[in-house]
Amino acid sequence: MKKKILITICVCMGLIGVYGVFASQGILPWPGNIQAEDLRVLEETRQTLQTEETQRKNIAENILANQEGLDKFAQLVQVLDATVENPVTYNEILYNYKYIEKVYRLSETQLDSIADYIIQGADAEDILGICYFWLDTNEDIGLIGDIYAQKSEFCQSEYWIEDAFNKVTQNKCGVLTADEIKDYLQQGCTKEEIGLANKLCRKGIFTIQEILNKVLEGKSFAVIQNEMAVMNSNVPVLHAAESVDAGTFALSEETARLSGEDADVYINAAAEGADLEVVYEEKKQGISREIIQELKSAGVYKAIPENSGQGGDLS
Repeated sequence: MKKKILITICVCMGLIGVYGVFASQGILPWPGNIQAEDLRVLEETRQTLQTEETQRKNIAENILANQEGLDKFAQLVQVLDATVENPVTYNEILYNYKYIEKVYRLSETQLDSIADYIIQGADAEDILGICYFWLDTNEDIGLIGDIYAQKSEFCQSEYWIEDAFNKVTQNKCGVLTADEIKDYLQQGCTKEEIGLANKLCRKGIFTIQEILNKVLEGKSFAVIQNEMAVMNSNVPVLHAAESVDAGTFALSEETARLSGEDADVYINAAAEGADLEVVYEEKKQGISREIIQELKSAGVYKAIPENSGQGGDLS
């Protein structure tokens, strides 16, 4: 079953990366060392994915053929309405598209590029999942299409997006083996630190090994980020306490993204005793309400009967 897009964005920035590192690395590259039956299932899966994408593309072309002048979001809504049967999934896709727009403050051109992938037949949930991953990198938005093009190769890996990213970028950010993970844990790194390093390394400045070695040297993630900022202007400089722990650092970054402020504000607030989890949750819920109300006002949000067995209102 396809994974569900999470409405609540994960608090720990590297959480998916942690699971990806611990579950998908340290094994032979897919599809190495598999049996004939596995290859048959893999090929059937690939054919199914291709058929579904072709069907979505044909439906979209038929819908939009005689509707000139629609803006990209209106096109996206019409295509989703025709290709996504489950109203909960439909709402979640539109929610996440708007969440990315509002929280990550993408340009209209970038948003249109994301919509285009879906309008042209790509799986909407996969595209949005890749988009969240891409937003942690310094790569051009074309990375989304590059990763999606690898889906058929890695489709049976739960962490196929990260696996595809490593292939597309030729492992330039570093990949940990199971033995390396065990070694870093034995030396004192926490799973949280490994996950955060896995996220930061996607900026393409330090590899995950280089970041974790800096952690073992006693450097905080705030110090490491400032070192990255010296090397790449796209990485913000932090002026707050450089001794901040990994969890506070991660939560401060996420909260700052929601508010449009600098992470320094929340690092300092935590140092003064503020409960960042509460602050984060309040800001996240506020944005969620705004997005859902916007979708409802636009008439594109689908009501879900409470007795439908599909879940209720996202708000």
